[in-house]
Amino acid sequence: MNHASRELMLYVENNYVFIDSISKNIKRKLDKGDFIYEKGLKALDRYCLISAAKQYHLEHGSMTDSWNDIFPKHVRMETAEYILERLIAAHRIYLSL
Repeated sequence: MNHASRELMLYVENNYVFIDSISKNIKRKLDKGDFIYEKGLKALDRYCLISAAKQYHLEHGSMTDSWNDIFPKHVRMETAEYILERLIAAHRIYLSL
């Protein structure tokens, strides 16, 4: 995981408002058995990581850089993979209890 991806992941985890609704949706899909990994990645990027990247840019970025220069698509997708794997692992642990 590169530095920008880790920074975005930490920002999302520390500001749970970005990931709360999408994590509930992913858990619901996992429970029903109709979860599709690629759609989960796209949903995390669209509904969580883009808004988190924009907010991070407002709080910590400079006026000369845009939010997608700081967190380009490949960085957001790497972060989405990491977060999605953690959500799936947490769900499996929950089911095994």
